[in-house]
Amino acid sequence: MKADGCVRAREGAEFLGVGESTFWNWAKREGFPKPIRMCERLTLFALEELRAWALAQREAANDPGRVGRKAGRNA
Repeated sequence: MKADGCVRAREGAEFLGVGESTFWNWAKREGFPKPIRMCERLTLFALEELRAWALAQREAANDPGRVGRKAGRNA
């Protein structure tokens, strides 16, 4: 982790427990923390934003009123 609280995609993927390609796919979606382009070959993500996003995802997954739950789950 960088001193300013930002991480590279590989470190962000490790933090979220996914592969780097999955991390980049998520980065293209609306609602995922926006990347910070430092230069042509360096993109960083704010660790606190990743942490907040992950927490929101966990809370949404545990929401009993969530639409689109898989059938048979918690049966």
